[in-house]
Amino acid sequence: MSKWLSRFYLTIAGVLFLGLLVVANEGIAAGQTGTPEEVYGAPATRWAAEFLGAVDVVRGTVSGGVVTCELGCFPAASGTAGVVDVLVRPESVAIGPRTTDDPEGNGRARAAATVVSRSFYGSEQVLRVELDSGLQLNSRRPSFITWQVGDAVSVWVEGPVTVLDCEHP
Repeated sequence: MSKWLSRFYLTIAGVLFLGLLVVANEGIAAGQTGTPEEVYGAPATRWAAEFLGAVDVVRGTVSGGVVTCELGCFPAASGTAGVVDVLVRPESVAIGPRTTDDPEGNGRARAAATVVSRSFYGSEQVLRVELDSGLQLNSRRPSFITWQVGDAVSVWVEGPVTVLDCEHP
């Protein structure tokens, strides 16, 4: 298996350079092709999402074409129903001072959270936040606002999410 993985990783660089990605898992096509941007932005499976970058999974429930989870309500593809996985990339998770209101008036739900870890990378920081429910999420933010471990914050989604059938109900 390690020989296959070595060859696969050597090949993926060339594939990304050419701009077309065929997602495969254990040598079997995962049913998705597209540019790296297309697959990253709209993965067909949780495995494909995790293969191309960090992603957090939040459990949600779909009813009437809308998924509801502790991060808010988001559109779901027609035909999706019941319990689902909501995939959220760290760059889609925004944080700010703890508040329950919506200061921008854009209807985004806000969840109370606490910063539990922070990694500084110069122009950006990756924060690990824990919601009051215990769910932990990653947030990749510019570093001009410095958050510290223990800070009480609000968390909301300001970017796209992907809704997939639940892999482990």
